Amino acid sequence: MTPRVHGNGFIQLDLTETTRLHVWGDPRIPRQRVMTPIHSHVFDFTSTVYKGRLIHIEYNVVSSETGTFQMYQVNPTDNDNTILVNTGYYYNIIPYHTKVIEKGQSYSFTANRFHENLAAEPTVTIMEKYGSTLAENPNGPRPNVLAPRNIEPDNTFDRYHDESLLWSIINNNVPVDLFNKCIDDYYQTRTL
Repeated sequence: MTPRVHGNGFIQLDLTETTRLHVWGDPRIPRQRVMTPIHSHVFDFTSTVYKGRLIHIEYNVVSSETGTFQMYQVNPTDNDNTILVNTGYYYNIIPYHTKVIEKGQSYSFTANRFHENLAAEPTVTIMEKYGSTLAENPNGPRPNVLAPRNIEPDNTFDRYHDESLLWSIINNNVPVDLFNKCIDDYYQTRTL
């Protein structure tokens, strides 16, 4: 069980093959130099907020030669790292649904749609994934990311950082009872 960092500035910790803990909103979490928060997934999921609040924004993406965003395909490299490859296509985005997800609330999202999440305060979520991820199926479908037109994304970002710092952030933000339940669930799935 090793924490890693998503380039958009939150910690990911796989609890089981389908369940992942996310810790958001701590300024010590490393981030990419160029933020690319608007993205799609190759799997459906449900995410529940256990601490703080998350702002979830869904977008319609409209193809346009003069679009303000470039589409990049996420391709795996090594050790859960990825590079973003320019598809050559441009898009405009139209936000169509914004919701604040409070502690105790959940939201669900389907594959191949575009969204972003914002956390203005320390926030803890648990994501339940339905379907294969890119890491589990590297030859399968790819998620996509939108970056502002003519701005190159940060393809040098490494998801693995100072593990003691990441564990410290997790310990400071994840309620003890939730953390203990996560650890119990993690080990229970490994002994079945």
